[in-house]
Amino acid sequence: MTARFIAVLALVACASLETRATAEQARGYVFEDLNHNGSHDTAEPGIPGVAVSNGRDVVLTGEDDGYHLPVESRTILFITQPAGYRVPLDENNLPRFFYIHYPFGTPPEAGAQIPRY
Repeated sequence: MTARFIAVLALVACASLETRATAEQARGYVFEDLNHNGSHDTAEPGIPGVAVSNGRDVVLTGEDDGYHLPVESRTILFITQPAGYRVPLDENNLPRFFYIHYPFGTPPEAGAQIPRY
């Protein structure tokens, strides 16, 4: 059986949360990337039931294949790879299963460790 490729789409928007009045909310989709372009095209199916985390909270993608998670100014969102799927690899053959959210720029202590895409 050949593993199918998946990709993660993350969007960040301002939102009000009960616990943090000024937090941001990440929302996105986990989908099967049929043409391997990293974009969620209309013909590409989403994948419900995939665990997505911000390092503190874990949610599963819903029936609409989407997720919502709170993010702060330095957050890394990541997924767990479901059985039968593969995450894409970068030019160094490192798996791309995460999204780095640094809206105010990369902090100096992390600069050398973050892959550039």
